[in-house]
Amino acid sequence: MDAAAIPDPDVFPRFEQFLAESFPRVHATLKRETLGDPGLLYTWSGRDAAADPIILTAHYDVVPADRPGDWTHPPFSGAVVDDVIWGRGAVDDKSSLMAILEAAERLAEAGFTPERTVYFAFGGDEEVTGQRGAGRIAAALAERGVRALCLVDEGTAVVENTVRLVDRPVALIGTAEKGYVDIRISARGADGHASMPRRRTTVGRLARALRRIERRPFPVRLVPSVRQFLAAIAEAAPMTYRPILRRPRFFAPVLKRVLTADPKTDALVRTTQAPTMLSGSAAPNVLPACAEAVVNVRILPGETIASVCRRFVKVISDPAITVEVHNPSGSGEPVEASPSNTDTYRSLCTVVSTHFRDAVVVPYLVTATTDSKHYRNVAQAIYRFLPLRMDPAMLDTVHGVDERIGATSYLSMIDFYSDLIETLSHGAEHR
Repeated sequence: MDAAAIPDPDVFPRFEQFLAESFPRVHATLKRETLGDPGLLYTWSGRDAAADPIILTAHYDVVPADRPGDWTHPPFSGAVVDDVIWGRGAVDDKSSLMAILEAAERLAEAGFTPERTVYFAFGGDEEVTGQRGAGRIAAALAERGVRALCLVDEGTAVVENTVRLVDRPVALIGTAEKGYVDIRISARGADGHASMPRRRTTVGRLARALRRIERRPFPVRLVPSVRQFLAAIAEAAPMTYRPILRRPRFFAPVLKRVLTADPKTDALVRTTQAPTMLSGSAAPNVLPACAEAVVNVRILPGETIASVCRRFVKVISDPAITVEVHNPSGSGEPVEASPSNTDTYRSLCTVVSTHFRDAVVVPYLVTATTDSKHYRNVAQAIYRFLPLRMDPAMLDTVHGVDERIGATSYLSMIDFYSDLIETLSHGAEHR
């Protein structure tokens, strides 16, 4: 990671000092360690040292605000206007981090001590792979022999007017996560003057390779987490569709046709591939010796980075084309589904249902990537959920213009995390 990835590293120590000043009881009660670069680990020791701990995670880095002039309020002002908190990171993901600490401060002030140990793991580089934040925290926990009962990270939320066939809010609990890899496709040949081109140029070969990739999308598959999602939303769907949703294996041909018709749901049933970057000659009259493209791939569970590369080589079918991983350190394999039939999952669902009474709670496949992928070896189950109502307009502000969160919604997040900590940290083993 270079300076371009984290343009102002000095802000992180200032933020850490802000946390210490803002949450005095947390910092008097919990142990805080700087383990990542940047990254923080808080340990709230439980009464029962033998009980498996729980981990709550969030991140405090943000993506840039590329068009600050388009914002209603400056993106880094933290303005609170008409009970709305404006700013980059208001949703993704400082609201989670702050609400977790607000909840812990409240519980500590009330004299609460968890039965099982509770970890708060906060990374500072999630938006640029999380290797130095969550990756290092997870490695430290693994070295200490930690095997958490479960981990809860950011992820999907309570979405409104988003899930087809359902007119109720849907609380999406991410039980699985797609993998991520950028594939570099290179065509190499002789350079020269553009006035005397060869029959096959490197740019032409590259264009043909990309065309072959786009004409051969990955096959459609209904993975377990998606089948569980479809079966779970059946209760809120019109009666006509319930038999189809409840038996996704039997009605797979119909469901596949419906789901692939929309890019949002198509991403649930296949590995997606999207060419995003191109490079060639530095001058318009020069034939490049090398033309390159980067294809962003989100990998469905059941496939791997290696299988993606093999498929690209087969589909392109050109020995003059090279296929390789563009940024190995920023890649990640898919995270297989955590169970949705355990006491731990049911306890999480109960807390969600208590705070979002009108929502149908369902397991889900997260199509983006989160820091939780780094913890797969230190947690028995990983769930991704942001306790926040979001409609399509609000979803568009995440990584976009005018990111914001209502003050009432933020206060509700604090209540949610307070209940979640109390519920999941109970001493009896959840299975």
